[in-house]
Amino acid sequence: MTAVEPERNGDHDAALDVPQHRFTPLSFGDARAIGEAYRKGEAVLIDLTQLSDRIAVRFVDFSAGLGFQAGGQMSRVASKVYLLAHAAAPSPPTPVARSAS
Repeated sequence: MTAVEPERNGDHDAALDVPQHRFTPLSFGDARAIGEAYRKGEAVLIDLTQLSDRIAVRFVDFSAGLGFQAGGQMSRVASKVYLLAHAAAPSPPTPVARSAS
């Protein structure tokens, strides 16, 4: 897995004003690190572009469960890229179009 620190505003995403981590998992075994970052109160940007569709669906289900359990929200920001944020964090600045699939 590749964990990349945010590029904007040091350790914070300027749009969300909360600590944010970007993860590019390479297998489902990388899910734990995503859960741990989210549990610390950080927003998590999950880039699933390196995964097969089957494994990407598992990550989406896992991440949606994390968000639901904590009262957070999950938004699709691009194809196979999702933002998992806590309820107190504002939504992404641009609306996300829902796909038909």
